[in-house]
Amino acid sequence: MSSSGFNLQNVASTSLFVGDLSPSVNETTLYTIFNTVGPVASIKICRDVQTRNSLGYGYVNYHSLSDAEKAIKELNYSLIEGTPCRIMWSQRDPSIRMKNDSNLYIRNIEKSIETKDLHNAFYKFGTILSCKIATDVNGKSLGYGFVHYANAEAATKAIKEMNGYKLGNKCIEVMLFLNREKKGDGKAKNFTNIYVKDFNPSWTEKELRSVFEKMGTITSLYYSVDHLSRPFACINFESHEAAKKSIDELHGKFCDELISKEVEDNKTESETFAKDVLQIESASTNEISNGNVSSTEAKVSDSKETSSNSASEKKESIYSEKLAENNLASSSSIDDATDEDQTITRNNYESTKNVLQKVRSDKDNKKWFGEQLFPLVFNYQPDLAAKLTGMLLELNDIELKKLIIHDIALREKINEALAVLNDAKNRA
Repeated sequence: MSSSGFNLQNVASTSLFVGDLSPSVNETTLYTIFNTVGPVASIKICRDVQTRNSLGYGYVNYHSLSDAEKAIKELNYSLIEGTPCRIMWSQRDPSIRMKNDSNLYIRNIEKSIETKDLHNAFYKFGTILSCKIATDVNGKSLGYGFVHYANAEAATKAIKEMNGYKLGNKCIEVMLFLNREKKGDGKAKNFTNIYVKDFNPSWTEKELRSVFEKMGTITSLYYSVDHLSRPFACINFESHEAAKKSIDELHGKFCDELISKEVEDNKTESETFAKDVLQIESASTNEISNGNVSSTEAKVSDSKETSSNSASEKKESIYSEKLAENNLASSSSIDDATDEDQTITRNNYESTKNVLQKVRSDKDNKKWFGEQLFPLVFNYQPDLAAKLTGMLLELNDIELKKLIIHDIALREKINEALAVLNDAKNRA
């Protein structure tokens, strides 16, 4: 498993990460399988902190490095209770996991291609620390994946020889994976989408449009209300200049009008909320390619918010307890990835971190978190944004802060919530 110029002992030790496990797999099962290779020192299945259900991955520690290497060679992608497992070195050193010069992003992968197939296609270029095809909550391929090599030389060679290579029936695209910080360097410079909230609740879509069309040509406008009956809108302009002009000239313009209404409607409402009456946040996307960066504007769905009856809401509130925070993060290098085109990144990431330092009193926290989360959830699930936001608000404040800052954490929770909704629907 070693390659020239690379000391495996420095990164691997004797600890293995075992992923893609069936929920029914326990420590005894893993011990029985991995002990056939060599004496196992310890085994751990990572579990949900509340339900104690398996999270689908765990760790196996051997006494010797040779046994760990043998386990990867002989057991990787073997079936454990009917499901192919994924074994890789456990990376405790974050600097290794974050090495972008050896971490590849592969897109346009045929849906029938599995992680094992991807591994076999890229293994010849050097030692692979981790390999994974991204899947949805049902385990179906999303058409993209990641290969993390032990060194940059292997990654460079793989890009040169595999970009445009026909894997299955499709030609794949291979490029270096860019983390959130690097992708965001030029992202906000060309945004054309803005998010608008806390404007006068009596305004119609036509009235809102009349205000913003003075800034420039509007290509699309989505107007709706959240689960607390508060209006919001997503507006896409024809040009970046018009979107920027809207932010520069309209941010906070209708402050006084809304503050008066807030005081009238609720005398005890905190004025700190009323002062944030018109928040417009830039939203854009970038699609990466090998050697080129092309701008892809975020499109706003015209679909309406779906509603549910009270019976199903009760079931969903019960199931929402399943949305416990996963405090045991996987060592896989794909944890920094976003969606298929790596396009969803947080425009207001830095500003959000600063705002989190000024969280309101306990009685106002949930409202504040709801306001922050809703537009973020809307990016992924516009039809169910209100329902999913309500479910996520069952989490504690620390967990909610993490969702606001980290795209990956938010997307994981959204997927869990969708699974809960499907479960509730099936039970009904």
